[in-house]
Amino acid sequence: MKVAKAISLMAVAVLVVACGGGGDEAGDVSEMSVIPADVTWKVATCGTRYSDGITVHTINGGQPPFRINSSDPGLFEFGIYQIVGGTRQYVPLALGGDGTVELRGKDPQFVVRTKFGRGCVDPAVITILDYHSNPVSIEYVIEEEEEEAAAAS
Repeated sequence: MKVAKAISLMAVAVLVVACGGGGDEAGDVSEMSVIPADVTWKVATCGTRYSDGITVHTINGGQPPFRINSSDPGLFEFGIYQIVGGTRQYVPLALGGDGTVELRGKDPQFVVRTKFGRGCVDPAVITILDYHSNPVSIEYVIEEEEEEAAAAS
C-alpha cells in the first residue's frame, strides 16, 4: 500500500513539473516591442503631405491580436503592404468604431502615413496593445527642416 501511494505521489509531482505550473495569464506572454520605436520626419513646410512620410513598423513578440491607435487620430493613416498581381500595393486599414485598427498574426508589419494638411507635431504617440493589453508605443516627431542659409550663418 505504501509503495502504491509513493508511486502515485511521484506521478503527480512529475505531471505538475511537466506542465510548468501554470501562470496568471492564458496564452503566450512574451516581451513585446516595435521597430522602429521613435521616428522623426523632417519636412520643408508643415501642413503638407510628405512623400517621405511613410514608415513601416514591425511588432515583435506579444500575443495577437494587436490593437493600434494614435494620440492624434486625424494625423495618421494605418495600412499594410500586400502583393497584388505581382506588385506591392499599399492597402489602408479601416478604423474600428473605437478609432483603432487591429492586426493579427505573429510579428505583423504595418504602415504609418501622414494625412493631408496636417501640421508638425512633437510628439504624436501611437499605442499598440496586445491581447493581454500589454502596451508598447511609438513616438513621432514631425518638424520643419532648417534652411541651409540660416544654418550657415
